[in-house]
Amino acid sequence: MIQGDFDVYLTKDRKLVYVSDRCDESDTRYIFLGIPISLLIYPTDIENLPDPEQDHEFSQLNYIDHYIMDTKRNVIIFELPEYDIASIRTGQYDDRGPIWDGRFFYPDYLANPDLRRRIDQGLTSSEPIARSRFNIHLTNDNSLIYVREPCRNPDINDDFFLHVIPLDLEDLPEQRRRYEFDGLDFVFFDRGFIDDQRCAAIIDLPEYDIDSIRTGQYTDRGRIWQKEFDIPERRN
Repeated sequence: MIQGDFDVYLTKDRKLVYVSDRCDESDTRYIFLGIPISLLIYPTDIENLPDPEQDHEFSQLNYIDHYIMDTKRNVIIFELPEYDIASIRTGQYDDRGPIWDGRFFYPDYLANPDLRRRIDQGLTSSEPIARSRFNIHLTNDNSLIYVREPCRNPDINDDFFLHVIPLDLEDLPEQRRRYEFDGLDFVFFDRGFIDDQRCAAIIDLPEYDIDSIRTGQYTDRGRIWQKEFDIPERRN
């Protein structure tokens, strides 16, 4: 499913299996090749998380409860929680940042019919208003759809920024007026899906009159891509 220094597989009995041909018996607990593995679980309902984790909207698994290692087969296995899972993010990191990083939908969540139906209808009834790393559609119900095809998990692992510039700054929340835009940054996996090499996400825009949009993706090292475009007057 994910390929880094090793492959990661999701089994039918709710386990993540990490496989490498380079681990040895010195790799113990939660460690592969001497580097900790990060595993974050995003539920479909944050109410399923313990109270301390609800603010983060994800759960970080610990090896004591969820960890098995088999050095003979060069694998590490994490047992996943029983609650419904929307997406999973995992990887390895050092002081310089990610060595490898991947995020993917849990298969049960891919079948969200309402999300797919709304995106498919929006794409059918609109043309791209902007083109960059993603094509961006403006729908009749005042939403933006980001779509890329072909698409892989690395294309959507990085967070998206979405800056909405209104025609009238007074329409912004008071705390946003000094910035002169509304910040609607989002994580792709919270708003879309990836399937059959196509990824698509939908974001609802504010109801106030919009002058223009600035959007793209970013990392801790800066922006990966950026696109600015005006909103047609007929939308206001």
